[in-house]
Amino acid sequence: GGFKDRLDGHDMSLAQIATQVTTKGGDATGVNLSTTALQNSLNVGGDVLIPLGTFKLNGKVYFNNPALLKGSKGSLLNQTSTATDFDFQVASNDVELERVSIQNATGNNMITLTANTSNFKLYKSKLNAQGTAVYLGALNLNDIYIDGCDISGQWYGILMDSQCQSGKNLLITNSKIYAEKSDGIEINLPNPSSVESVFHSVRIIGNTVATGLTGTTSQAGFAIAIANGKNVVVEGN
Repeated sequence: GGFKDRLDGHDMSLAQIATQVTTKGGDATGVNLSTTALQNSLNVGGDVLIPLGTFKLNGKVYFNNPALLKGSKGSLLNQTSTATDFDFQVASNDVELERVSIQNATGNNMITLTANTSNFKLYKSKLNAQGTAVYLGALNLNDIYIDGCDISGQWYGILMDSQCQSGKNLLITNSKIYAEKSDGIEINLPNPSSVESVFHSVRIIGNTVATGLTGTTSQAGFAIAIANGKNVVVEGN
C-alpha cells in the first residue's frame, strides 16, 4: 500500500496517537506565534496533527526527522516570516505532508528540498506562495511525489533546477498548479554531458496547469517547461 492507504480514513486513530501542535503550545486562534510549537512537534518525529484553526508562524521550520504532518479541515499555517530564502526546509528522508494548508507573506521558497532527500510526499495540500511554492534544489533527490494538491506561486508553482544533478522518480499528478510570473512547472536540469549523472524518471500526469500574464522575462509563461532529464512523461494535462 502507498501513502494514500495510510492517510485516508484514519483521522480518529491519528488524533489519538499523533503529537498535536496545540499540546506543544500552539495557538489555534492565530493571535500568538506557533513557530516553536510546530518545530518542537516536528522534532519529535512521527505523526504531527494540525487541528482546526489558524497557526501563525514567523520563522523557518525544519523537517529534520521522518514525519507525517497532517492538517485538519479548516486548519491553516500562516507564515509571516520575512526571511529571504525559505519557509519550510525538508532535510530528512521520509517526510509527508497531507491536507496541509499554508500561506506566506513574502517571496520566499515556501517548501524547499535543498538537502539530499528520498521519499518526500505532498498530498492533497494547498499552498499559496508569494514566491515559489515548491523548490526541488538538492544535489540528489529520489522518490518525490506530489498528488492531488492545489499549488499557487507568484513565481514558480514547482521548480526543479540545475542544482539537482542526480536521482530518480518525480511524480506530479492530479494537481492544480498556477504561477503568476513564471512557469507553473519547470524542470530545468543540467545538461547530461556536464555532470556524471542526471535526474531521470519524471512523470507529470493529469494536472491542470496555468500561468498569469505579469511575467517580464522571455522564459515566463510556460505551463510546463522541461530541459534535459531522462525518461520524462507528460500526458493528460
